[in-house]
Amino acid sequence: MKSIFLISFFFASLTLSAQPKTNSVEKNDPEAEKYLKLLKTKLERLAAYKMNFNTEIIDIDQKKESLKGSYLGSGDKFELDMPDAKTINDGKTQWTINKKDKEINIANYSKPKKSKSETPIDIVKNYATLFKYRVKEPLAQNKVMLELIPLNKNSSFFKVDIQIDVKKNQIISAKLYDRGGHRIIFSFSDMVEYNKIPSGSFSLNISNYKDFEILDLR
Repeated sequence: MKSIFLISFFFASLTLSAQPKTNSVEKNDPEAEKYLKLLKTKLERLAAYKMNFNTEIIDIDQKKESLKGSYLGSGDKFELDMPDAKTINDGKTQWTINKKDKEINIANYSKPKKSKSETPIDIVKNYATLFKYRVKEPLAQNKVMLELIPLNKNSSFFKVDIQIDVKKNQIISAKLYDRGGHRIIFSFSDMVEYNKIPSGSFSLNISNYKDFEILDLR
């Protein structure tokens, strides 16, 4: 549960603190812009996409924890599934499922502004308003590493490294540098692209959670 708490804490911190400042005079790297724009366009074009990921959390003492999960996205809708927790969001309602404690929280959801992010995928979608960026490691074997620096100096993290497969136009990994000394590494694999997706894919099927306690916060 500690790993999931840290990831959830990161998402919350990112959403609350990633308010960009616009007084930066530094110019962004045109090559990095090219790769980010192509990836963002692809993610917005697809009806849906699913990626499995492995997350490694390294604390200030270099102790490591890891877990696996999956991310299903479609526009503003998403499903984030991890071993002890699952979040389903249909753009209006968000269901947060605590598998271990058998509890479901239901809350209204408002679409975040483009100056905010809630998942690593949002970092790509909102790169232009949240970050300054450059190529960190040049293109080699169809892979490039980009460095993104938050425009907001008060952000809970000070840097994100994103590796992209430019041939497949897919994100391979994202490494988040937390100011508290944590490093959170998402390694993505097995991206499946959908041209259409069944209705109801982003809603809670309550029959699968008959013995769960429901806390409706709407």
